[in-house]
Amino acid sequence: MERAAALRRAVQDHVAAGAVVQHASAHQAVLTCREATAHRRHALAAVCTLGAWLPFWAALSIARSRRRHSVQLVVDACGVVTSRTLGPAPRPGSR
Repeated sequence: MERAAALRRAVQDHVAAGAVVQHASAHQAVLTCREATAHRRHALAAVCTLGAWLPFWAALSIARSRRRHSVQLVVDACGVVTSRTLGPAPRPGSR
């Protein structure tokens, strides 16, 4: 029971950070994560450069919104959750 609770907490933490659950079982879960853009920093750069940074910000936002990776969470018999990056995630809708 503790194993399932530990995995559930780890999955909830990843989902709160923006991940999406692709598959989950009693002792493992596979999630897809998206790279985040530091919008506050880019907004500050856009203000400081009087808007000259806006095209770069837009390009970075579009490029990063497309980059995804999969993460596997596994809980062992002691209730310790380990995560492993599986690599690029498949695009939504492509199979």
